Amino acid sequence: MNKIFDSFWQRFASLDEQTMALRTLKLKADASRTDITRSYRELIARHHPDKGGDTETFIHIRQAYELLR
Repeated sequence: MNKIFDSFWQRFASLDEQTMALRTLKLKADASRTDITRSYRELIARHHPDKGGDTETFIHIRQAYELLR
């Protein structure tokens, strides 16, 4: 029985992470791979630390992209 609950919570957490990643990249749930890549590139260029962006935001954007691709 514990395996069933563990499996449920793992899938639930995964969906929650995907939702947060989509929000970070400012995308809707039906975003295509092209949409994900385009948004990632735009945001990463805007928030890059070498261009005066915030390192924390840059890291979150990168993590969101890694999760969704």
